[in-house]
Parts: sequence; C-alpha cells; structure tokens
Amino acid sequence: MMKEWGAAQVTEVLNVAQQALVDGARRLGIEDETMLVRKARAVGVHFTGAKRRSTAFFLDELALLARAAVQGVQAGRPRQLPFCTFNGGSDVFVDIGSKEIGIDVLRSLVGAERAETLHVGDQFTRTGNDLLARRACGTLWVDDPAETAVVLRELLSEMDARKS
Repeated sequence: MMKEWGAAQVTEVLNVAQQALVDGARRLGIEDETMLVRKARAVGVHFTGAKRRSTAFFLDELALLARAAVQGVQAGRPRQLPFCTFNGGSDVFVDIGSKEIGIDVLRSLVGAERAETLHVGDQFTRTGNDLLARRACGTLWVDDPAETAVVLRELLSEMDARKS
C-alpha cells in the first residue's frame, strides 16, 4: 500500500498542511510561539511558548484546520492519500499514513488477527493520533507511560498464567 503513494502527492499534501498550520498559527496570534518542522512524510509545528490554559485549544484548532485543508485538496480524487492530523500536547503534526495502517502492517508481519491485537494509547480524541487505531484492533486508553507499564505487566502476567 505505502509503495503506491506517489512522491508528488505526498509533497502536495504536506505543502497544503504546512500552509494551513502556518496560516492558522498566524491567525491565532501564536506564530512567534511555534517552530515549523518538516520531515519526509510529516509536517508540524512545535509550540515553543509558555503553556496557558488556552494552549490545548489553539493546538486542537491547528490540527482541525490542517485536517480540513488536506481533506479539501484531496476531495473528489479516486485515490486519496491516507493521513493523520493530531495534537500531541506541545505540537501538531500531519503524518502521511496512520496508526491504523501501521498496525495492519505489523499484524501482517507477525501473522496476528485483529482479535489478537491490542493497541494501548493516550490520544483517542478527535485530534489525537490513536483514534484511527480503533479501526485496526482492540484499544485501551491510558493516561501516561506509567499506566501503560502497569497494563503491560498485568497483561503479561495473565498471559503467563494461561500458559501454565
């Protein structure tokens, strides 16, 4: 699937997303508090300013603006490039691909079925990067890495008990 993603289409989607992020930061008055980051298959902004109560809302707005811009440029195309926009808490990124695709690829590599797979994540909101994982397998929402460690210990303990 990923081999079918053309370089021109990837570049176009990232350019549109970048423009939406830059324009959105300017309109929200936070352009001096963001730093643009461009990667081969992602573009985003890191929030470099002091965290305020409104910061999360501004970052959500940037994620939604970028999503709408990418959806707009791809509207009506028979072959749309999969992407994910998300607010990571101190940054907003648009990635080519998604966790749904990543999970499906990993499952195929290890021969696991959807019912045998669990995704543990902390960003299942509309602007989170774990939301699309729900299409690929069962999911568990955690608050932080410490809770993930607890869940994994419990899961491994249960799996060990079933082997006995």
